[in-house]
Amino acid sequence: MGSSGFLLLTRAKRLAKPPDECRGGFEDLPLELEPAPRSGGATCSGEVEVDDLDARVTLGPVCRLDLGGIAKGWAADRVLDRLSQAGPALVNAGGDVACTGGPWHVGVETPSGTVTLELDSGGLATSGRDRRRWMRGGLEAHHVIDPSTGVPAATELVTATAVAACAAEAEVLATSLFLAGDAGRAATEADAGGVPAVLVLSDGSTILAGGLG
Repeated sequence: MGSSGFLLLTRAKRLAKPPDECRGGFEDLPLELEPAPRSGGATCSGEVEVDDLDARVTLGPVCRLDLGGIAKGWAADRVLDRLSQAGPALVNAGGDVACTGGPWHVGVETPSGTVTLELDSGGLATSGRDRRRWMRGGLEAHHVIDPSTGVPAATELVTATAVAACAAEAEVLATSLFLAGDAGRAATEADAGGVPAVLVLSDGSTILAGGLG
């Protein structure tokens, strides 16, 4: 495996938790282990062995990796590393923001209007079911998979936005908050962890948590 991919994988593995513990909580998610071939309703499972010396990754039987819960934020951070050598910079990688040398004003869309957050440095990311969704068997599905069930997460949240020290961490935290399912639980976790968060609910209301409210 190439050096960049190996660094990304080792970071994801460090942050991951077993699937049966992945229901909210700030250590959830970025490494998803999926049975292959993909089949509806299969829980995430399998083993990943990482050899730091040879930069070798070995997957257990019928196991594959999905790094979608961290890769885009990690890429934004790497671009920022390069740009920041020239001075203040902000990278927007499809909604995952990494910045330094602020203040920067970043808007978060909600049904009642834009919530503007001021960032001096760090990252911001949003996880949600408002865009990448489709109908299957007469039911709406979306792309955020609950590792404990292997199917799209059941949640009253539409989006969860989190601010962190870097974009990769923000992406992990946003997805973890989204997986909490219950808006009250997500807000409590953001408050307890001191994670600035904007939570949009199915009824169109918005909760500001983690010191924003």
